[in-house]
Amino acid sequence: MPRMMNWTYYSRLNWSGTPLLKWVVFEIHEVTLSLDLESAVREIKLFDPYLVFNLVESINNSGELLYIAPALLNYLKIPYTGVHLEPMFITTSKLLCKKVLAGHGIPTAGWIELDNPEKINPEKDTF
Repeated sequence: MPRMMNWTYYSRLNWSGTPLLKWVVFEIHEVTLSLDLESAVREIKLFDPYLVFNLVESINNSGELLYIAPALLNYLKIPYTGVHLEPMFITTSKLLCKKVLAGHGIPTAGWIELDNPEKINPEKDTF
């Protein structure tokens, strides 16, 4: 669930007008993120956060949907902590991540794509 923070800045000035102390007061609002994205957008817009601490670990008990949180925050143009959309999308798919790594010459363990079993070569594909 993303945590949103609204910031208010205060400072105490000395006799010359120089800040002696600065502190930040903020409110924390939690928003539960589900597949009902319209509801989440309405709730996030209601708080109008300055920053979101993206603590989403799954959506509808699925890690494959983690990229939805940064995608939604990008769409709303709200700064957030955590992994940004593109690396989150790539790394939530093991196969896509392996293909990207292999495409950059980074060794990865072998894999078989089960959507096309005709390509499996028992003499070559050993794991």
